[in-house]
Amino acid sequence: MIRKAFITLATMALVVAGWAAPAVAALSDCTAYSGVVCLWKDGNAGGSIWRQTLAQIPSTSCRALEAGWNNAVTTVRLQTTGQWVLQAYDNSTCTGAVVEIFQNSGLEFTYDFTGNPWNNKISSVKLRVK
Repeated sequence: MIRKAFITLATMALVVAGWAAPAVAALSDCTAYSGVVCLWKDGNAGGSIWRQTLAQIPSTSCRALEAGWNNAVTTVRLQTTGQWVLQAYDNSTCTGAVVEIFQNSGLEFTYDFTGNPWNNKISSVKLRVK
């Protein structure tokens, strides 16, 4: 009984202190911004989100994904104008196999790699103008 009460109090203290588990990201965690590239670890824009502005992803050099994101991306969204193409590479130096992600029209495009050979394969990215 005392142990159960202690566990309950400890759990309540963690929640009150803000130690609750982080919220899962959603598509709206990207669409609320403009001029960003978003990556999610899970399909359907779920799980953790990696959101970067266009200035944070170089167009003349390579941006390697940080630890925890390397080979962990399933969903990609370009929340940009139609002039940008995101080049995603299987090596951390923007070399090797590449997949280009771009919108055909409109201002944004989301691609879910679930069931695709590129699922959990992206290691680096860069932008280029169409």
